[in-house]
Amino acid sequence: MSSGTGTWRRRFAEVDRIRAATLLLALLAAAVSILATTELFPYRSLNHDEGVYLQQAELLLSGRLYFQPPIAEAFRPWFFVEAEQGLYAKYAPVPAAVFALGRLLGGYPLALAGVSAAVVALTAELGREVFDGRTGLLAGGLVLASPLFLIHSGVYLPYALTTALNLAFALAYLRAERTRSRRLAAFAGGAVGLAFFARPYTALLF
Repeated sequence: MSSGTGTWRRRFAEVDRIRAATLLLALLAAAVSILATTELFPYRSLNHDEGVYLQQAELLLSGRLYFQPPIAEAFRPWFFVEAEQGLYAKYAPVPAAVFALGRLLGGYPLALAGVSAAVVALTAELGREVFDGRTGLLAGGLVLASPLFLIHSGVYLPYALTTALNLAFALAYLRAERTRSRRLAAFAGGAVGLAFFARPYTALLF
């Protein structure tokens, strides 16, 4: 066996271990998210916006954009705006659409679990792209251990989703720059566009 072949195999094995560790981190993040939303916030958080996003998700699942309250004069949902067709949510529908997808797959917590797993995995991949695999794993682990992440992984708010979209943009952009891939460049543009649609201020800060 040549030294070049041996070096290639060692690198391949190391990459496989890093990818396996990244997958384990992502699965752990998903499990933490489900525990947070079912045990830490079983009745939702104090942020009333959660109800807006979940109500909006229910509307999307029923194929509607407008909401007709049972007694219009006496009932006004939080952050719904009045129009001739009824009431519509003040917020952009991207987070609600993701939550609705989780409901279709088996329950709203699945959407939060998927987003949380994506945040950790994309952080690890971004670290590997910029530095190396071990640095990426460290970055993903630090995100998973962050108290702010633990809280947002269990609530139906747009912050974690927008973070995942921003991370997807950054990773795709850097890889497109390195590989000259037009597909990755287009994906990066789509990801940051969705991030702006989900939460413009967060995307702009990023």
